[in-house]
Amino acid sequence: MGGIEERIVKLLKQLEEERRLADKRAKQLYQEAIKTTAKARAYRNGDQLNISSGVFTKVELNAESFDPGNDFDVSNYKYVAPVAGFYLMIGQVTWSDIVNGKRYIAALYVNDGQVAIPGAHSGSVNALTSRVSDIREVGSGQSIELFCWHNAGVDTVDIVGGATQTFLTVHLLSK
Repeated sequence: MGGIEERIVKLLKQLEEERRLADKRAKQLYQEAIKTTAKARAYRNGDQLNISSGVFTKVELNAESFDPGNDFDVSNYKYVAPVAGFYLMIGQVTWSDIVNGKRYIAALYVNDGQVAIPGAHSGSVNALTSRVSDIREVGSGQSIELFCWHNAGVDTVDIVGGATQTFLTVHLLSK
């Protein structure tokens, strides 16, 4: 019986050591994630007027809430990934002067290609918010952008500016 008990004790010690190492690695990964400068939040400062119907239009994100790595290009309205990895992307577009019964979309683009486009349908004639989010693998130097689209049939629909109204948030999750 002593041999089995010794093996059980040895296995329990090995499991405890593996758990301790896993906890240590999890803490290291957490510290890396919160220290990364590969993150930014940009927003539209001021309204973006007269968005064309039926055309994907780049949202002109011209101000920043934070950008510790200086990776958001406010001149070209895009985030440029400083390192390759998996990124969380969250975009929001708030619309005004909308037409009832039409579709209003926020879309994420990586390197000029659509990656996520949920739909929103208006049941109002005042305002509407479209949101989109995704996790995607992005290469170093590739761009992440927020676009919008509507089918109102008029070119008088506007995007509402403001840090809480129209924005793009990007954060590196892992390499």
